[in-house]
Amino acid sequence: MIRNNVQQNTNTAGAGTYTLSGLVTTKGVVPFATACVSGKKYRYKVEAINGTDFEINEGTFTSPSTLTRDRLIQSSTGGPIAWPDASAKVVSLVALAEDFGPEGGRHSYLIGGGTAAAYTGSTDVLTPVLVAGMRVRVKIPATNSGACTYSHNGLGAKAIKKRGVTLDPEPGELPADLIAEFVYEAVADVWQVMNPAVSGSLGVKVVSATTYTILASDIGKLLVFTSATGCAVTLPQAIGAFASPWWIECQNAGTGSLVITPTTSTIDGAAALTITPNSGAELRSDSANYRARRDVAAQGINMPVTNKAVTYTMVANDKGAEINFTATGVTFNLLAAATVGNGGTIAARNSAASGDVTIDPNGAETLDGLATRLLRPGDWVLMRSDGTNWQTIGGWYSFESTQQTLALSTVFTTAHGLGEKPNWYQVVFRCTTADANWAVGDEIDYTAVQWTYGGAIQADATNVRSSVNQTYYPSIVNKTTGAGIALTAANWKLVHRARCTKG
Repeated sequence: MIRNNVQQNTNTAGAGTYTLSGLVTTKGVVPFATACVSGKKYRYKVEAINGTDFEINEGTFTSPSTLTRDRLIQSSTGGPIAWPDASAKVVSLVALAEDFGPEGGRHSYLIGGGTAAAYTGSTDVLTPVLVAGMRVRVKIPATNSGACTYSHNGLGAKAIKKRGVTLDPEPGELPADLIAEFVYEAVADVWQVMNPAVSGSLGVKVVSATTYTILASDIGKLLVFTSATGCAVTLPQAIGAFASPWWIECQNAGTGSLVITPTTSTIDGAAALTITPNSGAELRSDSANYRARRDVAAQGINMPVTNKAVTYTMVANDKGAEINFTATGVTFNLLAAATVGNGGTIAARNSAASGDVTIDPNGAETLDGLATRLLRPGDWVLMRSDGTNWQTIGGWYSFESTQQTLALSTVFTTAHGLGEKPNWYQVVFRCTTADANWAVGDEIDYTAVQWTYGGAIQADATNVRSSVNQTYYPSIVNKTTGAGIALTAANWKLVHRARCTKG
């Protein structure tokens, strides 16, 4: 704290703690006990009333009247003063030049010297000792090639660290002409660089060894592995410095396999991840384990697939994967959207030959505003959580009706169960008994026949509808000759289809 006109006398002799006494004057002067907090450090000046000696110190004030000499900042003799007698001296609370904003900040800027492994620098402000929290801005003279040190005002070379006090700067993180900001960490006795450069090629690390342990400082980098015989990679546990949102990209540019083994963690639930030549993967921590997005050679990014033949409830590790249901009549229970988090995705597929899979959001949550949705055979969807509910952002939901028996003067209505108006729907005549060279199973589009009085198809959020007029069935063509022929109702059935396509 700085306050104007704080001043008292002292008659302290020797080089010990100052004892404060009365005020120098009563004209607006206040005692230290009024302006200072007991137990806190302050900068102060002591000067002899009759003499030329002075001393500027940093010390601890103890109420009501003592000031320690914790650190000498400046003196008339160049060192601590042992006052020869109890003659009167004036003690004043002061601020130093380097304490004053942008103008004072010039004292903390310097152009560094030394080498790329051992930087040096000096300022025009006396710094007899290094103090915790001291800051200095140094224009780097040469790009570092790895671990390096800095010596400030000749007070000894101290290691430069980043992101705490344990990691050395990697090659190129202190490029020439970077104005680096160093903060002195007194307990560890190191300088911490606050702004290491990580950009351009500095975001790529080439690993040619056959073994490698991934570093916390590799976060956000592309590791390119080039060994011809492959590389065994150790990935530390997904906690601490490797907790979310830690992530990394790995590319196998060698001719052997790249095997990444996490410690006390898994990758997509597996004990290790193998990356083949010319392939890669992005690894992300969820603060417990790792998830991977694979980039397989000539195949883009692959999505992990898990097959299920029973009702299944999503777990956190399923994020970014596909759940493929091989049996129907089962339910896929989604994890709570808040647990998955905003942006979390999962895909689902119904690969069974027939029957539906029910997708059921957690509790009262919804999927596209619906309580449940059905995956028909062949359907595939990609779903995204917004942290509250789920939305389908890709894929499709489909519907196909049972075969409807034809009859004149009839409107055929089938409920599609899609929960919303389909953006595509179709009606077909399906051959059930060979007719006009059409085989069983062949289909003719409802709109491709010739109607005497016309027909109509329509869909809404609930149903698909089609009609046959009251007098005549439509005419079809002979599949082989192309000749027109009246449709024989007994040989054909009506089928409705609909689809909601997303994305």
